[in-house]
Amino acid sequence: FDDELLKELEAAKEGGEAEEEDDDEQMTELKQQIEQVKRVLALREKPATTDDAEPAHPKDKKKPDPKGKPPKKDDPTPDPDTPPLRYSDRCLAYMIQWKLKQPQCRNQGYILDGYPKTVKQARLLFEEGLPGELPDPEEEEEPLPAETRPMEDATFPDYIIQLKASDTFLTERIQKIAGQHPHNNPGDFQRRLEFYKVNNPSRERGEPTRDASKGLSAFLDAALTNVEGAPREAAFRQFDVESCPLIPLPPPASAYEKRPVHKVVDSMVDFIGPPRNFGPSPSSIAEEQERVEKLAMEMKEAKTAEEKAKREAAEKEKVQQEAVALNEQKRVEQVKEQERAMLEARKEPLKQYLMTNIIPILTKGIIEVCEQRPDDPIDYLADWLFRHNPADDDTGI
Repeated sequence: FDDELLKELEAAKEGGEAEEEDDDEQMTELKQQIEQVKRVLALREKPATTDDAEPAHPKDKKKPDPKGKPPKKDDPTPDPDTPPLRYSDRCLAYMIQWKLKQPQCRNQGYILDGYPKTVKQARLLFEEGLPGELPDPEEEEEPLPAETRPMEDATFPDYIIQLKASDTFLTERIQKIAGQHPHNNPGDFQRRLEFYKVNNPSRERGEPTRDASKGLSAFLDAALTNVEGAPREAAFRQFDVESCPLIPLPPPASAYEKRPVHKVVDSMVDFIGPPRNFGPSPSSIAEEQERVEKLAMEMKEAKTAEEKAKREAAEKEKVQQEAVALNEQKRVEQVKEQERAMLEARKEPLKQYLMTNIIPILTKGIIEVCEQRPDDPIDYLADWLFRHNPADDDTGI
């Protein structure tokens, strides 16, 4: 129920008029739907003031023409500076209730996030007999009945989740995401927070937990459906999100890997339970299979690349170790060569001493022993050296 849907219905009407006249019933039904949409859209409230209007995103603003040409008169682009039209609570109830009664929502369920915001909106959306027949645009909106009635079982939710957090946590979070959209600024957030507190007042200890007069959450918690003999109530639970990160968890390294979720989200899934009357479509199954295959291929490629990097690192380390061993061997050889040179240098004075003082006389004594061949050569040589000592022999030998 919006302008796009109205255009689609009118386009279908124009296309249907070109068909054969056998489709008169379908065309009549289509015309009735178009009229209903127009009557619903006529329930819009007057343009909101600038203070109430949500600030437009900078990217949504139309850039001025660099040539200075004025915009065309038939340009459908809305002026971002013009306050938007607001839908009345009854108008929203008509549109959302129509959607909730469609086969997809009836069979597979739905999720309403942040709506309804007030008890009035909840009554218009879920209460039996509301929002009522479509009024004419000129007629004034009828007030809600003072006495509440049971909820429509076909549209009333099975589960209601309320997120709980302190003002400090919410303020810190809005500061973290303030740059994502002008809507996320402390002033607007404080206004929305006060509006939430007015419609969901805190309950004092000892008060009934299911008092419908204590705001929206208490009203939904206490509501019953219109099933005779076995009225149904929604399962209501609060979840504390103080432990959640202020900003969403970073995405995984792989584009084909599922995003990580916080344990609070897992608790919500456990609270709701497994899917009922809901299964993946063939395209979703094919996409999931393709994702799993690509993720497996990516992991295989990453593992191959890691193994290759390990082999290259091992080979590089082996080459480095061999180079280090070769350098160490060269160093050891150089040290040994230096030690031999030092030893030779140290031996030279001793050698010179022996060649000058010992070797000549000792050589002569040995030659004498060889010529005489005494029975005791050692004693003979010692006696010969004693008798021919150059220190005692002035004439020498």
